Amino acid sequence: MVAFYTSTSTQDYMSRSLLVDAAERANHLAYAEQRRAAGLRGRVLRAGESMAFDVGRGSYLTQVLGFGMKEGSYPRLNSPVPQLIMAPAGAVRTLAEQLRAIVEFYGAHQTTAIELSSLAPIEAAQTLVRASFQPVEHTNLLVLPLDPLEGLRWDPPDLPDELEIVTIRPQQPGAEPYLQAVLEGFGIPVDEENLTFQRLWYSVPGTYPIAVLAADAGRRPVAGGSLYVYGEVALLSGASTLLAFRNQGIQRLMIQHRLHFAQQLGCRLAAVLTTPGSTSENNMRRLGFQIYASRTKYVRG
Repeated sequence: MVAFYTSTSTQDYMSRSLLVDAAERANHLAYAEQRRAAGLRGRVLRAGESMAFDVGRGSYLTQVLGFGMKEGSYPRLNSPVPQLIMAPAGAVRTLAEQLRAIVEFYGAHQTTAIELSSLAPIEAAQTLVRASFQPVEHTNLLVLPLDPLEGLRWDPPDLPDELEIVTIRPQQPGAEPYLQAVLEGFGIPVDEENLTFQRLWYSVPGTYPIAVLAADAGRRPVAGGSLYVYGEVALLSGASTLLAFRNQGIQRLMIQHRLHFAQQLGCRLAAVLTTPGSTSENNMRRLGFQIYASRTKYVRG
């Protein structure tokens, strides 16, 4: 890796954060399309700049993005899937009307979870609090410029002889051990419901799942992660390592591999969401990622 950093203006922080947000919205929409194609639950409500995603009860992707953001903040996303994106039944001129439409969309038997960006005006948080929403989670949006004009060049990581990084095709035979390893690394039960989520999530167009194979494990996957590319933005997500192989630098190798791959694809920005102060966030910041914005998840129901 060769790197030197130029100063970033407030306007750059804002515009880059919005680009990343747009990529995340596109990613969620594409996943909803995958679910619909598989005959599973997948619905989207567009109310103002808010997009409410319903991809199954209990899924962390069943949430609202963009609440409170100014009209025109994001490119308008459309879907080739008929009736996937719904519109509110009534007017949504105010934030309160927008919120009412979102709550009605999820119904009385489903939790309404709203990810509120620090870029949204304070009125958005006030609207949620007045409606009895409570903050339950904080995350940070970290961004790293990949544009060579900013002096950044990522080389492939130097892998030890006992490790190999490969690209996975989730729907093809032989992918099951990879899907299982990622779930086990997160401590998530390996059952058919979670395996189905993995297959569909990693099959979204523009997604590049990777696995780390270890000689000590008979060349079976011991870690994995993914890269989602939308335009010039690369989103890093879903990285986990089996307990027995942690603290060996594997996470760092996966990050470097994905950054090199993203740069080869022509991406100008890499981004990731992390828990504030977590090991993952510290790893990213040591590699040059900076906090561009924060998110607070509000829940009612």
